[in-house]
Amino acid sequence: MTRPRAGATKKTPAPPTSMKIIEEGPDAPSSTGFSCIVKSRGFGSRKKMTSTRYRMQAPGVIRVRSEGKKEGEPLFGAALHCIPLGKGRSRLLFKTYAMNFPPMVGFIYGLKPKFLRHLNSCKILEQDMKLICAQEDHVARTGKTLSESFLPIKSSDVMVVELRKWLDRVGHGMPFFEGWQKSKEAADLNDHEDCRRPSHRAFESRYHRHVLICAETRRALATVKQVKKGGLALSALLAAASVLLSRAGAARAAAAAAAAPRGVGSLVAALGSLCLLGLATAANALEARFYTNFERHPSLG
Repeated sequence: MTRPRAGATKKTPAPPTSMKIIEEGPDAPSSTGFSCIVKSRGFGSRKKMTSTRYRMQAPGVIRVRSEGKKEGEPLFGAALHCIPLGKGRSRLLFKTYAMNFPPMVGFIYGLKPKFLRHLNSCKILEQDMKLICAQEDHVARTGKTLSESFLPIKSSDVMVVELRKWLDRVGHGMPFFEGWQKSKEAADLNDHEDCRRPSHRAFESRYHRHVLICAETRRALATVKQVKKGGLALSALLAAASVLLSRAGAARAAAAAAAAPRGVGSLVAALGSLCLLGLATAANALEARFYTNFERHPSLG
């Protein structure tokens, strides 16, 4: 099972959390959704307990509200909209906001380009994607329900299990769903279109999953490519200039006064070529982040 995480990319130092489902209204459990209160101490034993409220609203909206030191004071909020595109495929729209942060924190946060924040969000999603797809494959292969296949953890899987149970209650009105104890397969699948394939087979790279549909990230990728090409071209030009200046200096070795500035110019051109080559190498590494999915180290499973 997977669990909600407030933007963290390192799971190792994350302590257990207290999660409680809140049933609202006289007709609870309701078909319109449910709420969950998550309390955590953060990444250190001296940290104060923080409270985060998750509200799942039908058909596919999750709202997040995190409170600060004062009860009821909003600190962080988010809204995640899940739009089904077909069996095993969805599109996620994610919007966040932050309040009551110190001005310096907001300034530092604003220095990070928006496309880097998008790529970081992709990385967080990809950390859980393989687990979700493996569960999907297991259920499809064995024919067992999720309740028969997995043991949920109370400190991380409470909201996920509640969502699956909610699907058990309301899934009869959906074309297909995978609940906790019930499931329903789509009845109108086309033979020529493999709609049943999981999302990790439909979209193999981060580029197809996000970059193609995000104008901000797509523009950033075009800029990175231009920087890489320009860096390589200028690096080659300066390298050629360095060679020519060196040869010119060697041909005039008899004139010491004239040879000195020629040697300096050759050295400057060589150093500039190396710097631009390093810039192009860094741009190439950054470009790979637009295409390559997150891969967990083999020793971590």
